[in-house]
Amino acid sequence: MEAERAGDFATAVGSYSAAEKIDPSFAELQFRLGRCHLALANYTESRRHFELARDLDALPFRADTRLNRIIK
Repeated sequence: MEAERAGDFATAVGSYSAAEKIDPSFAELQFRLGRCHLALANYTESRRHFELARDLDALPFRADTRLNRIIK
């Protein structure tokens, strides 16, 4: 998190990716990876992590990817 706060997004991605190997189902981690990839203009990866974060979010009132596809 310190690397992300300092604007060192490449280092933050490396650290967060290591943490992701331990617990890939942690929504906040996926969100942070999404933000870092967005800052690095890695838009495809950013979107993937943001969607994972949304789908893993424990708040039940948010529509996950499956529901959003049905709605469209």
